Amino acid sequence: ELPAAELRAAVMRGSGLLIDGLNDGKNNQLVQCGGVTYNGKFASADQPLALLGSLFTPGDYRITALPVQLRAVSPAVAQARLGPVATPSDGIISAQLGQGKTLTFGFDLSDTLRSTQASGSASDKARWLDVTQKSLSWLKPVPDSSSPASYFGGEIVSVATRLQNTGSAAVVQLLQTLPAGAQVISTTPLANPVSNGSASWTIALPAGADITLTLRLRLPAGSGNVNLLSQINLLNDGVASPYKTLNLEFLVSASTDSISQFATDISALRLTTNAEVDARSAILAELSKVSTALSRKQFDQALRRLLLVQARLARIDSDGAQAAKLARVIAAVQAQSNK
Repeated sequence: ELPAAELRAAVMRGSGLLIDGLNDGKNNQLVQCGGVTYNGKFASADQPLALLGSLFTPGDYRITALPVQLRAVSPAVAQARLGPVATPSDGIISAQLGQGKTLTFGFDLSDTLRSTQASGSASDKARWLDVTQKSLSWLKPVPDSSSPASYFGGEIVSVATRLQNTGSAAVVQLLQTLPAGAQVISTTPLANPVSNGSASWTIALPAGADITLTLRLRLPAGSGNVNLLSQINLLNDGVASPYKTLNLEFLVSASTDSISQFATDISALRLTTNAEVDARSAILAELSKVSTALSRKQFDQALRRLLLVQARLARIDSDGAQAAKLARVIAAVQAQSNK
């Protein structure tokens, strides 16, 4: 269940996860991500759905496919009831997992949306659109307000720059210079031909124009504070006049540094039973093997061992604090693996 374990790690570090269309309970990692237990299928697809009103507007709905019987596991919260009024299951379940959120649907949301779009009334279409928008809004990661932003060496990040023209028409140049060791992955819209260390756009902005330019870059592999420099110029007959300079700082941590710090944190835990001490010893042994694999650039092997650590960590991590840290370590190794 390695893919599901990687999903769990991504949610732990702040991503949102929507789960729908479950047709069995075999994928324990995925079910656990949603904070639910799987109790089997309904006998028929046509089941009533009642939204409860915490995340959604209360109301009665019909679903079209793959209803399954789920139950929220505390602290997960049921946001809807599904099935007969006398014996309903939890139809939609929300959960907080580390720094991220999950929303699990006890039916095939995608199929229901397609069916409603094809043959539903205007009212039904509007109501399901509202459910979808509120679901995605709730799952949307909360931006980290810390400064500088924290990332891992080799991680791919997107930087969006919004240009709004509140004056008369103008021609604007945006030049973004990457930190040493970083690489341009892609630009939207396509930037002018530049070296791998920078990206440049020249945009005609009519009065009232509003445009967003996006740069995807791979951060340097090593640890340290690095900067993306954005220079905005106004062009007049081809002559550039500086308008504004922006500096975006990233705090980059190499994967080896992250693992070393995590091992230190695990070693410092106060444990009370022999079973917990044994579990910690096994985790530290795996982390040592992770470090060895990384030194040999065996990133896939390192990632698999970290996912084993994730499975064992629950034995000594009662409040989930270490799991959130481990999720960040896994991201560091994934960044190296994806290079």
